[in-house]
Amino acid sequence: MTEILIYGIVGDSWDGLDANTLVPLISDGDDDLSLRINSPGGYVMEGLAIFNAVIREKKKGRKVTCHIDGLAASMASIIAMAGEEIIMADYALMMIHNPWDCACDDAAELRRAADKLDRLRDQLVGIYAGRTGMSAENLILLLDAETWFTAEQALEQNFITPISEAATASAAINVKAFGFRKIPDSPLVTTLALASTRTAPAAPPPQKETTMPQGTQPGGEN
Repeated sequence: MTEILIYGIVGDSWDGLDANTLVPLISDGDDDLSLRINSPGGYVMEGLAIFNAVIREKKKGRKVTCHIDGLAASMASIIAMAGEEIIMADYALMMIHNPWDCACDDAAELRRAADKLDRLRDQLVGIYAGRTGMSAENLILLLDAETWFTAEQALEQNFITPISEAATASAAINVKAFGFRKIPDSPLVTTLALASTRTAPAAPPPQKETTMPQGTQPGGEN
């Protein structure tokens, strides 16, 4: 079995979590594929490239299992949707929200940037809908609200398949550094936010990408 860790920011080349690094690893093999996820999200277009690479392997007949070990937030939750089986640790968390972007220009350009964000959001909604069976209207409400799920809640909404027992994240993520608006007040989030042995990186600067949740490239962050 090929196992790939996505522990960090999706699209971060420093940690080897960019599509240029991960897609060849995903595509190189014909055995079962396991993705282990503990991530606050990252760049939308990078995440979509990784997601689509996993889908291609699944279509080839490889069994794909995604494990949510600690946190699958934002774009990391999209990657998790590629699994044939999505196994979430009992005390893990999932978060979905709208893509972000940074734009600086006249009113017409700002409207175009908003339209691009809506198109990207609709792509993400389509992926979630394909996994959960939920309507686009209901999913958009969840994204607008920046919705956090426990493992039980994610299972109830069909975002995952089974819940693994007595599993804990092997790496902590400082989620507060990423500017999420509605971090739940729970012991797990406190642990993820404060127990990291190293300082978590600040949210990726908008200049690294521009469209969706990014700021200067047509990709966005999520």
